[in-house]
Amino acid sequence: MKNLFLYLYIVLAFLVQAYIGNFPLSMMAFPMNLLLAAVWITLMVWLYTKMSTSAFTRFLLSPGTTIHSLVIVIVMALFIGLFPQLTPSEAASQETILARLGCYDFVTSWPFLAALFLLQTVLGMCILRGWRHKKHFRPRFFFVHVGLWLALFGGFWGAADTEILRMPVYREAPSNEAFHEDGRPTFLAYNLQLHDFQVDYYANGIPSRYAATLCAPADTFTLEVNHPYSILWGEDIYLTSYDVQKGAQSPYCIVQIVREPWKYVTATGILLLLMGAVLIFFRKPKHSRT
Repeated sequence: MKNLFLYLYIVLAFLVQAYIGNFPLSMMAFPMNLLLAAVWITLMVWLYTKMSTSAFTRFLLSPGTTIHSLVIVIVMALFIGLFPQLTPSEAASQETILARLGCYDFVTSWPFLAALFLLQTVLGMCILRGWRHKKHFRPRFFFVHVGLWLALFGGFWGAADTEILRMPVYREAPSNEAFHEDGRPTFLAYNLQLHDFQVDYYANGIPSRYAATLCAPADTFTLEVNHPYSILWGEDIYLTSYDVQKGAQSPYCIVQIVREPWKYVTATGILLLLMGAVLIFFRKPKHSRT
């Protein structure tokens, strides 16, 4: 019966979603996200160290809560695959009940974020309890659980600081004007100019490869599809398009600038997960007594 509260918690998130729409992610941008994350971690440590016998702490640490929180996140993730994910403006224009429940922009919906927050909290409490046993450090447990927690932490708390911009880069003159997904202009801290463009073709005339050489104030670099260039901390530039009609003589190219300052937290989590997997793989088997 206690785990029924977990599902009521998700139902409440759906009701909030239906009433006020998607979570206002901009309110969680730096430094608010960092401050709230610090308060949340402090509360978890306080619950485990000072309130370890309370019903709420025992509930968070129970195996049933762990299993149900995982099931809830898996079900929430299925929503992303089952429904087409639209831009915020496109999702807001839909007038169906599924749209009101956030199904078409589910990553920033109240139910999905509530499920991720629940799983992180449960996982954080498990780490506090299990990272050592009888004062002995447990490396396999630590790397796997902390790695997963950090991977979730970076994506969850850093989402508001993530920006995706599009920018036309011209041969004729440098520019620093880029555009948000909704068309709002913004200005970068650096200029970019197209220096050279190359296109290779298949025998049937379809482009097989294209690359752009760009000039920045302090560097010159070449971009190819799926081969980004990291120009600043947490800021990567991707090549996305060009004037197909003019090919190598294209007067411009279109680049996508992705700002993810928290990606290194997520990358650290993935690295710890891999280390934990390696330790589990090379774990010495226990010899049974005969």
